[in-house]
Amino acid sequence: MVGGGMNELKDRVTHMEEIVGTPQSGDANSLVAQVELQEIEIRGVQGELRDFIRDYAEQMNALRAELMVSVDKVAESVA
Repeated sequence: MVGGGMNELKDRVTHMEEIVGTPQSGDANSLVAQVELQEIEIRGVQGELRDFIRDYAEQMNALRAELMVSVDKVAESVA
């Protein structure tokens, strides 16, 4: 009975490894620990992306303002 339960557990673990992949290293890192680390990395990348988008939007707004000033100057010189 005990051996059957172990085989069932091994089959379940093997099935999970087929779905999510094997652990990244040979040490005792659990899948939960790896997911937590990946979540931290993802949150860091999200923050960097958010900062990039904010900076890009600021640059585009500054460029738009400069362009409007140039358009106004051209319009004044044509008028």
